[in-house]
Amino acid sequence: MENKEYVSVSDNTAVQNGTDTLDTDALSTGVLDMGTLGTDILETVMDEAEEAVLEETIVVNGADAAESEKPPKDALLTGTAIAAEVLLIGALVVLRMRRKRKEQKENRDTRKKRNPQNTAIYQDRVSDMAVGQPKQNFPPSTGQIRVGKLHNIGRRSTQQDSLGVMETPEGIFAVVADGMGGLSDGDKVSQTIVMTMLQEISEQRGTGTAGRLFEMVFHVNDAVNRMLGVRSQYVSGSTVVAVLAGEECFDWISVGDSRVCLYRNGRLIQLNREHNYEAELLWQAVNGEITFAEARNDPKRRSLTSFIGMGKLKYIDGSLRPIEVVPGDCLLLMSDGVFNTLSEKEIGTILQTYPDPQQAAEAMEKQILAYNRPKQDNFTAVLLRF
Repeated sequence: MENKEYVSVSDNTAVQNGTDTLDTDALSTGVLDMGTLGTDILETVMDEAEEAVLEETIVVNGADAAESEKPPKDALLTGTAIAAEVLLIGALVVLRMRRKRKEQKENRDTRKKRNPQNTAIYQDRVSDMAVGQPKQNFPPSTGQIRVGKLHNIGRRSTQQDSLGVMETPEGIFAVVADGMGGLSDGDKVSQTIVMTMLQEISEQRGTGTAGRLFEMVFHVNDAVNRMLGVRSQYVSGSTVVAVLAGEECFDWISVGDSRVCLYRNGRLIQLNREHNYEAELLWQAVNGEITFAEARNDPKRRSLTSFIGMGKLKYIDGSLRPIEVVPGDCLLLMSDGVFNTLSEKEIGTILQTYPDPQQAAEAMEKQILAYNRPKQDNFTAVLLRF
């Protein structure tokens, strides 16, 4: 995520803003090898129309901020140097998931005895996680939803983006988190978000998807706030966008300014709002408090007003009911390093040219790199083609 100020806006309150930089000294105090930890997580989890679309959206009101080393290629799970605190958290997550794995294995063995025909559902579970690397060797897509992914460090010295993809009995779960690189430890927060969400979805709590993603964001926000502590809230954070997609419909959720888009019949439709100060400025302009010119030209208009790591969230966007899909639909989860470089027209042209989502993802990556921007942000996307 590009360098941005964060902005807090409340009724009858002056705007507060500030910036911070990545604390490299803190990062050097501890190292967590995500290659090793990620393998444990992977092993654990593996056991286990346009108006109609927009009408299915709910907006919940409640309470980008970061040049050119290339990490090793063809790595599935490797990590950046991060503080010792996340090492402890990661270890606790793995221990908890191992205990859950044992329980799920016992339950699965029981289900196999009762209904052997269903064992293939669980044997075909797939989980992917990427942190800090531009290339990964992901397993092939399965079922009726094909998956494509791109994940590149760009021209930044650290990778703040994280992504996760998992096949579940309910469908494909995908998440993209864009750490706020201008604040401290954005990479640590984005990694925690992805790990926590993969853990939550793997536990198969309850049935159905109604409110499921909102509950997951509750757990993610709670985990990050506890990790940061009261004193560090609002000085580190990350966006998050996630979808749970079945063969006939999907649910989505969003906090921050990463995007959830639906490509349908040659048109790219953005489903979520971007939680930034520009929305507040436009609200003020509509109510006659400022002019629209002032709203358009305010230098802080791209500053975030809601993100994971700020304590109580101010805004959460998500689907109220599952959104039906038609064959050929493509869902995109994108960090701002993608859509701030490629226009909607360019993205739409690529999706139309390459029906295969992985080929489309590779074409998007190639076109972003072709711009050769000296300050190219990290860029990450997950594509789900129905």
